[in-house]
Amino acid sequence: MYRLKIFTKLPARGLYAVLALSLGAILLVACAQTAQTSRPTSQPTTTPVRLPSPMPEVTPTGSADSVVLAAKTMLAEKSKTTIDAIQVVDIQPVQWPDSCLGVPQDGIMCAMHVVDGYRVILSVNNLQYEAHSNQDGSQMIFVPGPVLTEPGMTYSVGQGDQCQTYLFTENQEAASGPCYGVLNRVPYVEKMRTEELSHYLQSYKPFSMSNSQGFLNFSGTGSAQASGFEQRSMAAWAQIVADETQSGHSSAAAGLAIGWHRSGGLAGFCDDLSVYVTGVASATSCKNGKATDLGQTWLTSQQLNQLYQWVDSLNNFDYAPSSQATADALNIQLVFSGKGSTSATQSDMQAIESFAEQLYAQASGTPVSVNTDEAAKVVEDFLTTFKADPTGKSSLHDLSSMLQADIQSGDLLPDLLGIQNNFLSFGISSTQELAGTGQVLVDVGLNFVSPIHRAFVLGKENGAWRINTFIVHAVPPMTPEGNFLAADQVILEYVQALHDKNAANAWGFLSTQAQKSIQQSDLEKEAQGFKSISAVAITLNQPGTDQLTYSVKLWVSLTQNPAAGWSEGKNTRSFVLIKNGKSWQIDKIGSGS
Repeated sequence: MYRLKIFTKLPARGLYAVLALSLGAILLVACAQTAQTSRPTSQPTTTPVRLPSPMPEVTPTGSADSVVLAAKTMLAEKSKTTIDAIQVVDIQPVQWPDSCLGVPQDGIMCAMHVVDGYRVILSVNNLQYEAHSNQDGSQMIFVPGPVLTEPGMTYSVGQGDQCQTYLFTENQEAASGPCYGVLNRVPYVEKMRTEELSHYLQSYKPFSMSNSQGFLNFSGTGSAQASGFEQRSMAAWAQIVADETQSGHSSAAAGLAIGWHRSGGLAGFCDDLSVYVTGVASATSCKNGKATDLGQTWLTSQQLNQLYQWVDSLNNFDYAPSSQATADALNIQLVFSGKGSTSATQSDMQAIESFAEQLYAQASGTPVSVNTDEAAKVVEDFLTTFKADPTGKSSLHDLSSMLQADIQSGDLLPDLLGIQNNFLSFGISSTQELAGTGQVLVDVGLNFVSPIHRAFVLGKENGAWRINTFIVHAVPPMTPEGNFLAADQVILEYVQALHDKNAANAWGFLSTQAQKSIQQSDLEKEAQGFKSISAVAITLNQPGTDQLTYSVKLWVSLTQNPAAGWSEGKNTRSFVLIKNGKSWQIDKIGSGS
C-alpha cells in the first residue's frame, strides 16, 4: 500500500507542508521538500476577552419582569454564577418568525408561525449574551456564544459542561473557553487564518446557522447574502480553526477534499492544487524542484455545491489515469477525500479531475489550455480509422468513455454519424473553442457524391482530447445547411447544466412558453437524479428559419432516486428550438426520437 504525498507550499505558511492522506494512493511526487504535516505551537499566555466598555443596566418594566428573571436564572445556571452577577443590557419586544424563536437548531423542524416575545441582552463575565423568549418567559432560548460587538464569528460546540465557544474577530487573536464562561485570547496557529476570516467578513452579511457539529453566529460587513453552501464552508473553517486553537497544532490535511497533481507533457508541467471544504483552492508549481505559490481562489456557490455533492456521496479514492508511455506524456494524479459510502464511477473521477484542472486555472490565473489543432488531429485519426473499420472497435480510443459505453451497448457508428464509411476523402473545415466550456468543435467536410458536413465536439478526458458528441445536420439535399451552431450549443449547454446540477442555468435555456409547463423545481429534481448525463449524438432532423427539431441521444448514469422517465444508459429525447430575436431557445422536450 502506498501513501499519498503532495509536496506543496501552502499559502502564507512559512514552510513546505506535506499533505499526507492514507488513502491507498499512488505516490504523487511533486518536489522533494523537507516538510511536516503539522506544527506544534507553544501555549501562549492567555488574555481574557473583555467588552470595550461597561454597559449600564436596563431596568425592565411591567410584564417583562418575569422574562428577565427567567433569562437571568437560566444564564446564572449556564455560567455557574449568581443572578446578582448578571446585568440586563437591553430588552426589546419582538415578533419571532417561528417556534424556535429565531434560533436555528440542527435536527429540529421549527413551526412557521409568529410568536410574540422578547429579545434580552444580558452581561456576565464581561461578555454579553442574547436570549429569545416568548411573551411570559416560559420558553427561553439562548443564542449560542457571546454577542458580537464587532465583525467576527462565534462557534459553539458540545453540550452542558462539555460546551466550548470559540470567538474569531477581525485583526485580533482567536479566543476560546467554556460556553458562558471566560474566554481567553490565543494566537492563531496559522497566520493565514486572519486573511481567510477577513475574506468571509468582508464578503457576506450577518447570519446564524446550526449543523450537527455546532452553532455558527456570523457578523460580517459584506453585501452578499451567503448561500447555504457558503455558510457550510464558513462552518467548516470555524471547525478546523477551533481544532487548531484547542490542540495548538495544524494539519495540512485538515479539510482537504481534493489533491491534484499534473506533470510531464510538452510544456513540462509540474503543478499541484489543494481544494478544501472551507471553499479555498490553492495552486502551486513544483518546477525545478521548488514549490512556488501561484495563487488561490475562492469557490463560487455553484462550485461549492458540486464539491459538497461529491464529498457527501462518494468515499475516498485515488485516481491516476493511464497515459501513453512516451517522453512527453501528460500524467494526472488525484486523491479525493469523501464522507459518503458510494464508490466513484469512472465518470465521477473524470469529472472531479476536470473540476480540479479548472480550479487550478482559476487559482493560478492561467487559462485552461485549449489546443484546437490537437483536437482536430483526434478527429482526423478517428475518421481515418472509421473508414477502415466502420464497427468503431479500432477507434474507441478516440471517443469519450460515455460514447464508448453507448457503442458497446449496441449502437453502431454509422447510425450515430448518419453516414457509411464509403466517403472518398475528408477535410477539416474549421475548428473553434466553445467559449467557457473547455471544449472544441471541429467541423469536417466529407466527400461523397455530394459533399456533406459532420461536426464533432471534443473535451479533455484523462488529460487527452476525446470526442464527446457527434453533431449531424440531416438536412434534405436541396436545403441549405445554414449555420446551426448556435442552436446546437444551446442543447449542449442545457445538458451540461443538468450534469452540473445547475437547474437555474438549465431553466434559462427554455422559452417563455416552455417555462410555463416546466418549473425550475422540476429540473432540480431531474438533475438530482443524475450521477452524470452527456449528449453523445445530436441530430437535426427538421431545419427551418425560426424552428428546428432535433433528436438527441443521451448517455445517463442515475442515482438511487432518478426522476421518472429516465433509464440507466441510453436515452433519447426530441428537442424543438425556436428563434427569439438572435438567439435560440428550447420550446419543447419530448421522449423518443
